[in-house]
Amino acid sequence: MSVLALASATWSEVRAAAAAGAVAVVPAGSLEQHGPHLPCRTDTALVGAVAEAALGCLPAGVGAALAPTLWLGASHHHLPFFALSVDERLYADIAVQVGCALSGAGFRRVFFLNGHGGNAAPLRAAVAEIGRRCPDAIAACAEYWALARSGLRALRTTGPGGAAHAGEVETALMLHVAPGEVRLARARRTVPELPPALVRDLLDGGPVTLGLPWERLSADGTLGDPTAASAEQGQRMFATCAAAAADAIAALARFEPAPV
Repeated sequence: MSVLALASATWSEVRAAAAAGAVAVVPAGSLEQHGPHLPCRTDTALVGAVAEAALGCLPAGVGAALAPTLWLGASHHHLPFFALSVDERLYADIAVQVGCALSGAGFRRVFFLNGHGGNAAPLRAAVAEIGRRCPDAIAACAEYWALARSGLRALRTTGPGGAAHAGEVETALMLHVAPGEVRLARARRTVPELPPALVRDLLDGGPVTLGLPWERLSADGTLGDPTAASAEQGQRMFATCAAAAADAIAALARFEPAPV
């Protein structure tokens, strides 16, 4: 089976892909501050690139239809710096509408590949609601870094707190995906002293979610250590993320729940 780009396909091609069992993949990003050294499109650029690479290495027999990346995220916590954002309730509703539209087009599997932490909770609420409204479809979501956690842990050089937001991992990935947009000379380490349960980190964060304005954690928007990042590291991290995302999409494609 092949990969179809929904934005450049005709409606009949979309319907044919759905009928053939393709998984609809929806990358979810944001447009928000990423410190003084990364562009505001970082989440959108990374998740879109990971999604495209993942679909390029799907196993034989697994097809996919790639939706345009959702660039608008739930990013209110970054508004004191800059973000174009909707709140979590509206974001969840947008995701539900997208998922149900894909279900209406005939897709039985819808996978939201998330690239922004603020989208995580509303996306989980959304996939549950899609399941209630569209029982013929199975919706799922995951953050690309969570899918690749074990591999990324082996590649990181900083400890917990070094890769929260615009830190080591995102900076390394951007040095691979869009090196011309990285202002590495402006990067600064910002790792606040927090109890282990409260540490913010993409890979090794604590279990407690803090409802704290971002500016009370960071003066420049960064949370982590971007100075530890390198392009070579980013290339290896990117390959790890793409492979892990491909495995997850393939698993969803092959999953058949028990009959009711």
